[in-house]
Amino acid sequence: MKRVLAIAAVMASFASTAQAGTVVVPGDQPTIQQGIDAAQDGDTVRVKRGEYTESVDVDGRADLNIVFESGAILRSAGDALPFYLDGSTNISLRGVAIDGSIGEGVLLYDCDGVTLSRCSIVGTNGAGIYIENSVNTRVERCSVSSIDDDGIYIVGNDTVVTRCEVESTAGDGIHIRADRVLVDRCVVRDAGEVGISATRAGSDGLRIVRCRVTETADDGIKVNFPGTVIDKCVVTDAGGDSIELRSSAVDCVVRRCKTIRGGDWGVNVMGTGCTIEKNKIVKPTTGIGISGDDHTIVKNKISKPSATGIFLFATAQGNAVERNGVKKAGAYGVVLEGTNNTLTKNKSAKSGTAGLDDRSGGANTLVKNKLK
Repeated sequence: MKRVLAIAAVMASFASTAQAGTVVVPGDQPTIQQGIDAAQDGDTVRVKRGEYTESVDVDGRADLNIVFESGAILRSAGDALPFYLDGSTNISLRGVAIDGSIGEGVLLYDCDGVTLSRCSIVGTNGAGIYIENSVNTRVERCSVSSIDDDGIYIVGNDTVVTRCEVESTAGDGIHIRADRVLVDRCVVRDAGEVGISATRAGSDGLRIVRCRVTETADDGIKVNFPGTVIDKCVVTDAGGDSIELRSSAVDCVVRRCKTIRGGDWGVNVMGTGCTIEKNKIVKPTTGIGISGDDHTIVKNKISKPSATGIFLFATAQGNAVERNGVKKAGAYGVVLEGTNNTLTKNKSAKSGTAGLDDRSGGANTLVKNKLK
């Protein structure tokens, strides 16, 4: 009986493989759209090298592989978008090179299980990649550059963006307004606003891991989502804060990150209950700014801030600041304005004005600190 079932399974697999076909553009069909229209579910549409001026609409399709060979370039026709996926499921789009669009480069709407891989999108007036009302999207090894809007815009839950490069955007490099998003090993350069922005209050489950953000006009990474994890990222030359956790960023974690030459704060913490741990902050204006409650600030290393190493504002209460080190602060190692905070075993050395500026009137607990 087992042998019969095994043979039946193999035959079913052969039948499925036999049904899948390949449509070649322009060999079998003259345009990409006609190739997609002619393909059956499970087929591959292969686009040969050449320049194509058309607007491709993948509407209500399932289980298609669309592969652009190297040297295949897509330009939009008139006012239409170059590539639009609407209401489609399990679509793989690989290798498309889009050169110019009056709107978005690739737009996904109401899709499930779309994968974009090794795509190149240049010179769009809208977002390079726009994901709206879609779930389970994966964007991998794509490059987006010279964009007059946000580079990648995500309004779709359960999205993964991995190993992508985003450069020279007028807006944010990557903008997120969705739940359970992973941004992994991406590089963002020269964003006209924020490098990676997630500022819609109420979303959750965001992870930003091993990303590099450099030369942003505004903040490097800005988050307003609860439960966000920012891990092992490097932020260089941000015009604003290197990393900013806003008021709705509750129970977030920033750990093992490195910031270099932030225009304002290395890490600016406004929410509640966050953990800022084992980060290296080099040459900020101020290393860590704390204006919320119940944070844990532990084992961070701050070097050469032009003003202050760690600043607890008047609104900072109930925070635990432990075993942090500050070297060569331009003014103060630590400034205390808030109350009911506990500072334990922190060190500052070679501060320009003083190791500690306590403006709270002694309303905090200080244990075994060495602040010089």
